[in-house]
Amino acid sequence: MGAAVFPDDRVFPPLGTSAQQPPEPVFVVARRLDESAAGKIARQEIFGRVLAPADIRQASATSLDRIRLIQVPFWRVEVSIDGFHVSLTSVPLGRGPIGLPLPRMSSKHRIGALMVSARNAFPYQLRVPSSLSHGVFVGIPALEVAAADLVPKAAGDSREGEGELVDGDVVREAAESAAQRAVLNAVEPASAIFSKYEPRVQAVTLVRYPIYYLRYRYDGEARHHAAEDCAVAVSARTGNLVAAKHPSGARAAAGKLRRLFSFK
Repeated sequence: MGAAVFPDDRVFPPLGTSAQQPPEPVFVVARRLDESAAGKIARQEIFGRVLAPADIRQASATSLDRIRLIQVPFWRVEVSIDGFHVSLTSVPLGRGPIGLPLPRMSSKHRIGALMVSARNAFPYQLRVPSSLSHGVFVGIPALEVAAADLVPKAAGDSREGEGELVDGDVVREAAESAAQRAVLNAVEPASAIFSKYEPRVQAVTLVRYPIYYLRYRYDGEARHHAAEDCAVAVSARTGNLVAAKHPSGARAAAGKLRRLFSFK
């Protein structure tokens, strides 16, 4: 069934002359997860989610591709941020409800690394790791790669690792800019009356990261349009979810409610 929907070709076609071929040394990350384990994680994400459509398991609604190992290019951007902000705090006057607003200054120094996808078509949402952000994070956590996990590609070695090699189309300068904006948005408090933070790029590395990618086509009751193409990306290093594109959760919930109240 999957072969008819997804031909046995590359997940992300080569970019040809438009591919970015930066002169920087390329680093790779070793795979630890096998295909069987990754497939179980990906299928659980597709079929076991709370917001999965009620008809997600029906063959007439969902067609699965075979799971594929791909090598996705990422810019690993190390960023530091320094600065301060001024907010208002209320100091009570006596025992009544009235307080005196007083300014309070807080400063921060943080450093960390962001993984910025070097291929626009790869469905990865740039996220800030916990070392650089504040507050409670909801959703898929940021992809993090320790410096110790980076293995330099040997000079003259034409091998790029197992699986399909994905070309990049995001230049280094764009990745640096995106990383700095993301860190600035994560650190600056929304309630401050004044803030001054400055992100600085400390180092940039081009990394080939191994990912198990499972595409599926959904044509059921929660679709926004006919035959939606969706996908799940699982880290071949950690087994964690890296990215996911699913049918609308709101439409799926509405479909479940219709089923409930129609007593079908």
